[in-house]
Amino acid sequence: MTHHMHNAFIEVIPHKLQRYETSGDWYTLSNGLLHFKISQRSDKKHEWLDAMHEQIEQFICELRGVSQEQVDEWDFAHPGMEDPGSDPKAPYFEGHAFANSICMELAKKIGVDWREYYNEELT
Repeated sequence: MTHHMHNAFIEVIPHKLQRYETSGDWYTLSNGLLHFKISQRSDKKHEWLDAMHEQIEQFICELRGVSQEQVDEWDFAHPGMEDPGSDPKAPYFEGHAFANSICMELAKKIGVDWREYYNEELT
């Protein structure tokens, strides 16, 4: 494990361009740059929450030794699940659940209704 943070890039994209049915995605490019892809939403606060979620989840996974490949394998193997990371069997469940708990608090702080954010229809 490195002792420094990775350089990272956050990109907001149309939801239909996500690799699978999710509002946020992360992976490491061949040059070592972390790439976070966030779906366009109705409000920049919602996009910011997605970006925070993905960064927290990725870092917890890195600290716990959960690889991007393990996350991708799980997600692509469960295409019908609305939120594959919420399954306790998901290799990144711990990071996903922690990111959700932090983002719930962040949502309160910035005046976002969690249910409205969580249930937003993405196109």
